[in-house]
Amino acid sequence: MMLNRAIQLCRSGRSFHSATAAFNPKVLVVVDHNNETVTDASLSAVSAGNDLNGDLTILVAGSGCKNAANDAASIANVKQVLLADSETYNKQMPENMSALINDIQQNMGSHTFWPRRRTNPETIFLESPP
Repeated sequence: MMLNRAIQLCRSGRSFHSATAAFNPKVLVVVDHNNETVTDASLSAVSAGNDLNGDLTILVAGSGCKNAANDAASIANVKQVLLADSETYNKQMPENMSALINDIQQNMGSHTFWPRRRTNPETIFLESPP
């Protein structure tokens, strides 16, 4: 709602600094990892999420990925790390990940970032929460 107002003010040419000052989005970053550490591409996605100046949450999904979650927790400006450690998310297949991410988005109302993956180039398209 506030973002829409800021866009309207921007389009009208009026100042919108006060409208965006309270804008504090919730940002979800789905990281790629090797079960030990997050990838460099994931760090770029985190950096992009930080550019929104919001509450940054990282999702680490996989099987046996607790060390990667600990690594993600050490990244600057991260407010929360969500760990989905299950065989279901072993290869982070879109069929499984989309349901998980949609559930998180419904509870958080977040913007979502994730790195472009070379190991699984399939794309997950998600609708933004209302």
